[in-house]
Amino acid sequence: MCGASTVRRALIAGVIDELTLDIAPVLLGAGERIFDGVETLGFEPVEVLHSPLSNHIRYRRVSWRSRRRRPRSARRVGSGA
Repeated sequence: MCGASTVRRALIAGVIDELTLDIAPVLLGAGERIFDGVETLGFEPVEVLHSPLSNHIRYRRVSWRSRRRRPRSARRVGSGA
């Protein structure tokens, strides 16, 4: 099992709270897609660093409560009888 498939299995299992991706425009071998089979990520970027040779992006898991909460104006108010 290689690095990409290990990370993919952990993402699918939901056991990762923070993820740092270091992206460089170099392909070593055939490469492997890290997010294949991952239906939803549920992460938000918290830090992005750019350089001429690579990008570094740090993601943090968004809690399910904050994703599901609707603003007060969108909440339904019960109708009176």
